[in-house]
Amino acid sequence: MKNNIELAVQRAQGYWFIDGLSEILSGLILALLGTAFFFRAQVQNAGQVFSASNAKDIILILGLSLGMAVIVWLKQNITYRRTGYVEPRLENFGARLQKYWKVIVLIAGVPFVWILLMLVFPWARAGLFYGITWIPAAIGFGFGIFMFAQANQTGLKRFRILCYLDFALGVTLVLLAGLHNLDHALPAQLFASPLSGPMPVELAQAMQTNMDYVSWLIAILCAGLGLSRLVSGIFTFTHYLIQNPERQDDGQ
Repeated sequence: MKNNIELAVQRAQGYWFIDGLSEILSGLILALLGTAFFFRAQVQNAGQVFSASNAKDIILILGLSLGMAVIVWLKQNITYRRTGYVEPRLENFGARLQKYWKVIVLIAGVPFVWILLMLVFPWARAGLFYGITWIPAAIGFGFGIFMFAQANQTGLKRFRILCYLDFALGVTLVLLAGLHNLDHALPAQLFASPLSGPMPVELAQAMQTNMDYVSWLIAILCAGLGLSRLVSGIFTFTHYLIQNPERQDDGQ
């Protein structure tokens, strides 16, 4: 059981998400990213690949910067006029770094250790080759963990539903990656070739095939994440407007 102070803090943290606008923004950005990755998976020549990469960068930069400015403007003109303003309780950078430094070290350390293993063991090279296709699934599970933490901090049930959907999407991507790796298994001796020499042609072609398939998986990931957040955000925003009509001034 939570005491009154904990519940008050939880409600204050959840107030930022009361109107669903942040979910609509994140859903739009993810859907656009999914479109860019879908285009990347379709193209082959270097110019089109470069254009797709630039599109992803533009979506992220403009989406996060201009998107947040639009969200703040909408809240000032829609949300705060209906249910008032509550200052969000945000942790500063130092507090977040102190809380998550172990996770940061783990994320940064795993690639470094794997590179060292690749220099010595062929199985580590095979792991890199096959592990690339698992990255989208790992990102999906990461979104699920994040939404689980958000649900606990804000007490919003729809965040817990999004958490379950993210995990289901991650499991789907695991199955797709596993089937792809089984269909494109390579002889073990290909991974035993010296790193100082040129990469075997068969291995290079298979690596490119994996990269193209990863683009497909990321497109599916972004589309799934974006769709779930758009549906949740639009439903929440519509329900919020119905439940909270704009307040009129006393003189009107």
